[in-house]
Amino acid sequence: MRPRLLITILLSVLTGLAVADTHPASPSVSDAADWLSNANIEGLKALPIHGLSMVKAGGKIFFMSDNGRFAITGTMIEVWNRVAVTELDQVDQVANRIDLSKMKLKIDDLGPATVGSGSNRS
Repeated sequence: MRPRLLITILLSVLTGLAVADTHPASPSVSDAADWLSNANIEGLKALPIHGLSMVKAGGKIFFMSDNGRFAITGTMIEVWNRVAVTELDQVDQVANRIDLSKMKLKIDDLGPATVGSGSNRS
């Protein structure tokens, strides 16, 4: 029974190696880090996410931690307004405005808040 188990394990490993070799090579993380380290920064905007900024460099957009240690590539989606944030100019627009019509929120559905207990009420 042991030889059969060993053969099964060996075939599983070899099959896994064959499948792994069929995937195309992705760009090296080291190459990407080198590019980011040497890129000419064209613009930078702080995001309404603590410690994260949107950076434009070499015509590409990416996201960088404030200490420069972490970089994130990909698309940032502002979920409340359902838009992809692809340009630095959009950051202020989506960070400082909430389109209630897109959120399907009605002001009348919000309950009023009373602050204080004085006799002067508007």
